[in-house]
Amino acid sequence: MLVVFLFFISLPVVRAGELPGGLIGKWEVVEIHVNKNFGGRVNYGWDDPRLKWRLFNFSSIEISNNTPEDETNCVTPEISPEDVNFDDFLRVYLGGYGKSSSRSPTKDYELGVAGNTNVQVMHVLCGQKHWNGLLGGIYDNDRDNNGSWLLMMSKQRVLLSWYDETILVLSKIASGAKPSPSFACSKATLPTEWAICGSFELAGFDKSVDSAYRVALRDAQQSSESIVDIQRQQRAWLKERNRCGSNSNCIQAAMKKQLDGYRAAYLMESR
Repeated sequence: MLVVFLFFISLPVVRAGELPGGLIGKWEVVEIHVNKNFGGRVNYGWDDPRLKWRLFNFSSIEISNNTPEDETNCVTPEISPEDVNFDDFLRVYLGGYGKSSSRSPTKDYELGVAGNTNVQVMHVLCGQKHWNGLLGGIYDNDRDNNGSWLLMMSKQRVLLSWYDETILVLSKIASGAKPSPSFACSKATLPTEWAICGSFELAGFDKSVDSAYRVALRDAQQSSESIVDIQRQQRAWLKERNRCGSNSNCIQAAMKKQLDGYRAAYLMESR
C-alpha cells in the first residue's frame, strides 16, 4: 500500500486544461477490475479477454481506443482535476454503494490502494461534454462525477473507469517496444503470423483469443462439454484466420468473432 501512495505524492499536480504530457502516448489494458462482492449478472468479468490487451491512444487531438466500445472516442480532450478521498469518491461514482455506505470500493475492486488515500482524479471533457457521460454519478443529483475518470498511479500506470462498472489498469507502451503475441514471432512462418507480430493491436487480440480459449478448456473440465470439440473448433478457426493472409482488417474481424464465441465461457470462469 505504501509503495502505491509514494507513487501518488511523487507525481506533479495536474492543472485544468489539456492532457498532461505524461499521459500522451499509447497505453495497453493490462488488468480489468470488477466488484468481487457483487453477485449479479455482468457483461465483463475479471481480466475479461475482450478488454485485456486493448489499446488507448491519448493525444491533445483525440483519445481513441479499440475496446468493444470503440465508438467512444473523445475529440479535443481536456482535463478537469478533482482532489478526493478515493473511497468516498468511488462510493458516489459506482453502483451499489452510496455516500452512507460503510463498504470499501477499493477493497471490493482489489485496487491495491488504501481507501482513505487522498488522490487527484482527472475528469475528461470532450468539448463541453463528459467523456462517456452516461457512466457514474449514480447518487449525485448534479452528476458532477459522471463520465470516465483517470487516476495516474505512476508514470507508467493509470486507472481508468470504464463500462459495466469496470476499472481498467493501463500500462504505457514504451518507445521502441515491439508487439508480443501469444506465440514466438521468431517462429512465425505465415503471412498472418507476420502481420500479427507487426501490430500491437493484432498481437493484443491474439493474446485475448488465446486466453479465452484456455479458459474454455478449463471450464470444460468441470462440465459435460467436450475438450476435444473445443480444440477441434479452435484449429478450424485458426485455418479460417490464416486465410486472411496479411489483411489486418480480416484478421481482426476473425479474432473478434472468435472472442464473441468464447464469451459465455470466460464470464462463467470469472465468477
